[in-house]
Amino acid sequence: MQLAIVKFVDSTTFGHWDTIDNVDTLAPKTCLAAGWLVEKTEKLVKVALLISDKADAMSNWIVIPAGCVLSVEVVMEAALDE
Repeated sequence: MQLAIVKFVDSTTFGHWDTIDNVDTLAPKTCLAAGWLVEKTEKLVKVALLISDKADAMSNWIVIPAGCVLSVEVVMEAALDE
């Protein structure tokens, strides 16, 4: 299993009233997600923060559309208990 850092572009949202001038300054944010690289395909990159020692259960997932991914850097290879 690989531990990775995924750099991606994400939507910017807000939930309050504001002026058009302030809204016009908003832009998508570049983000970093660090976790276990579960899947990487032409369509998506899937990362889990937590993984069991047998890799049969995971928690705290993020699924990122591949078109938003700027880079995937593998920082460590880990052998899990089998």
